[in-house]
Amino acid sequence: MIGLFTGFLLYLLLVFTACAESGSSDTAPQETPDVLNVEVASVQQRDMADTLHLFGRVAFRQWTRLASQFAGRLEGLNLLPGDPVKKGQMVGILIPPQKEALSRLNSPSNPKLRRLVDQHMKAIPLTAPVSGSVTALFHHNGDVVQAGEAILDIGVLDRLQILVPVPLHYVHRIRRDLPAEVVTETDPPRRFTLPIQAMTHQVDVVQQAVTMRLDVPPQVTDVLAGAPCRVNLLLKSHPQAIVVPRSAILEWEGEYYVFVVEKETVKRTPVQTGIWQGEWVEIRSGLQPGQRIAVSKVYSLEDDMEVRVQ
Repeated sequence: MIGLFTGFLLYLLLVFTACAESGSSDTAPQETPDVLNVEVASVQQRDMADTLHLFGRVAFRQWTRLASQFAGRLEGLNLLPGDPVKKGQMVGILIPPQKEALSRLNSPSNPKLRRLVDQHMKAIPLTAPVSGSVTALFHHNGDVVQAGEAILDIGVLDRLQILVPVPLHYVHRIRRDLPAEVVTETDPPRRFTLPIQAMTHQVDVVQQAVTMRLDVPPQVTDVLAGAPCRVNLLLKSHPQAIVVPRSAILEWEGEYYVFVVEKETVKRTPVQTGIWQGEWVEIRSGLQPGQRIAVSKVYSLEDDMEVRVQ
């Protein structure tokens, strides 16, 4: 009897529990996905320019090497790299070996013999062949040089050039008729425009680049050899181009697209891009000025997704 009563109580408990769970499931609210909040921007028009920014260095375009036709010992050579010289300036003398040998044999107390040696065996003057600046010094005062051996190099100050390494993947975009804007690293910076003089046909295997040469005209006098500079090449320009912020652009398998906001949904729209300039991207086709596009959370969007515009 007690066992039947206990079983009846357990049965009632199970029935009440099942009814409670059924009632709670009927009254629970249905979960709905959250609507994504996105920021939008309008398609605009603005001038776009495709500019290639490079770095170069000023160098001497013409330099002269001073060497002696005779052997001897250098005296009076007190120049250092960077010192200016003028054409015809005596930069040192060369003592012939015969004169130096006789001078050492003769007694200093015999001035008559010494004058005779000086009259018939003169020191050879070394004069600067051009005006400019000493760029390299191969010998110093007191050194013995052989005939034809280099003594120093002189760079011509009014014959300067700018050498600019150009990466190989940009070479095909550069034309000889493009003007090059040069910006010096001085304070304040100096800006001037030069034509492209030449492009070398030899590749620097280390930099994977070829060298572009710009000749500096003589009237530009405040540019120093060895100074770095920036070189800007305007490859093309499109006035009043249709543009969107860079943050709106997505790329998939080589194709670009944006999400156009229409009322409260977004439409995945393929576009053809043009010039990429800073934070703006030119749109060659696919959009019209005034359309609204998503510029935030674009990687979370899908076609025809409902959104809330912030």
